[in-house]
Amino acid sequence: MAKRMVFSVSLDGQPPIEAFEAGIEQLDDWRPIHAAIRDDYALSRKMIFDTEGREGGHPWPGYVRDEVRYQVVKSRILGRRVTNRDQLRWGRDAKEIIYPALVRPESSPKSVFRSEVHSLHIGVRGIPYLRNHEYGVGKGPDWAWMLSQPTGYRIPKRKSVTPVGPWLAGRLGYHVGVLAGDVASTISIGRKEVLARMRAGGVI
Repeated sequence: MAKRMVFSVSLDGQPPIEAFEAGIEQLDDWRPIHAAIRDDYALSRKMIFDTEGREGGHPWPGYVRDEVRYQVVKSRILGRRVTNRDQLRWGRDAKEIIYPALVRPESSPKSVFRSEVHSLHIGVRGIPYLRNHEYGVGKGPDWAWMLSQPTGYRIPKRKSVTPVGPWLAGRLGYHVGVLAGDVASTISIGRKEVLARMRAGGVI
């Protein structure tokens, strides 16, 4: 019977939003590939930021008209012109919270990495406003006092945490395949046969 691993992504302790399941016969411990998956997840988040959401399959809208005043304030705080590449980056104190939590998880207390024998859970915690950006809900921050303009625009959807995307999905399949080959060599099942079973089951 196949032993299953579940890779899940969640936001602020909510139920898992995205999940990837894989099953390989005779495999009891999936932890050898968890660190590599964490690194690939972090790299895929950088790719999402670099492509303004396109890598994850959910292109970001860029700064919409209602956010122009916010963009101006952000430029004043940073002392430079803010572009669409700066979306979801830099707070009012010119510090970053979201980006390092996703892209540099080993150095951010906001990152979640929980590795167990049959599961790997990755996510972020303690960034309550990130859910608004992920789902396009809530109102924008009241920063526009510097421009004496009204605030309260609806936050556009900019997914950065939950998308798996084609690159990360491919890497997950690769790591599972490598582990399948390693396990196959110890249980006398050919690598091709193991991979064929995985493909037949829709794992890779």
